[in-house]
Amino acid sequence: MPKPIRRVAIFATFHTRPSVAMARRLVSWLERHGVGVQLPTDNAAQIGRPDLGVDLAEVAKGVGLVIALGGDGTLLGAARAAWRHDAPVMGVHAAGFGFLSEVSQKDLIARLPPILAGEFRVQRRLMVQGDIIRGGRKLESLVGLNDVTVTVGAFSRLVWFITRVEGCHVGDLPADGIIVSTPTGSTAYCLAAGGPIVSPQNEALVVVPICPHTLSARPLVVLPKHRVEIEVPPLGPNEEVMVTADGQVGRALQSGDIVRVTQAPRRVRLVTLGDSFYERLKTKLRWGVHASRTH
Repeated sequence: MPKPIRRVAIFATFHTRPSVAMARRLVSWLERHGVGVQLPTDNAAQIGRPDLGVDLAEVAKGVGLVIALGGDGTLLGAARAAWRHDAPVMGVHAAGFGFLSEVSQKDLIARLPPILAGEFRVQRRLMVQGDIIRGGRKLESLVGLNDVTVTVGAFSRLVWFITRVEGCHVGDLPADGIIVSTPTGSTAYCLAAGGPIVSPQNEALVVVPICPHTLSARPLVVLPKHRVEIEVPPLGPNEEVMVTADGQVGRALQSGDIVRVTQAPRRVRLVTLGDSFYERLKTKLRWGVHASRTH
């Protein structure tokens, strides 16, 4: 029997008054139905409920469900907070692309009762981790659901990124950056940069150069346990290189820094309510059907 959910964490992105109103309505509905609620401290303050605020690192601890109220970007932030606590994450979108979301905001309240009764499936999605190595020592690790990306700054020339896989030097790639994507992220920045679409059930990482200045540079699919190392060559005085996770958190790099990318030690659990990955591809990417197939 599914286990009923007694406590929920809510992550939100508030761009408009309706989105704030939706979050308040959701909190009110959950409390009326005996479900405990907690939010990141800043979200709680934004909806006038500072009493529900919890530190970001702990907000997904002890909950049965994390609701990401916003777009895919909100879900990515929620996933990075939830993966260590093994809390399932459900995306709720208001508009826009919403590739990772399962429910629209207008349908959320109506669909909550069976969800809170535990009537949903989860997919364990690969996370990617980028360790920043400087002088042989690990300084920090960034974790993402979509990707870890090394890119040049706004005013930098192209950089010859020294690239290795499992210790093997595969080339110095002249490019604006390199993306290391999970299958989940293959429909995000990876896709925009010319990478392949990979079903999220696959176990793989995709290495994609960004705007490479050579016709021979192509996306590379590797095993998730393999180490992909991207080394920053000597930089000029005004040149910048950054490493980011999901395009949301990042750090500046220095000459000689190495970003060592592998699968993260744990996966994140994403709630799924039924649509197949391929049906979603057709809908979200607006792949058409030939006229002769419609009769």
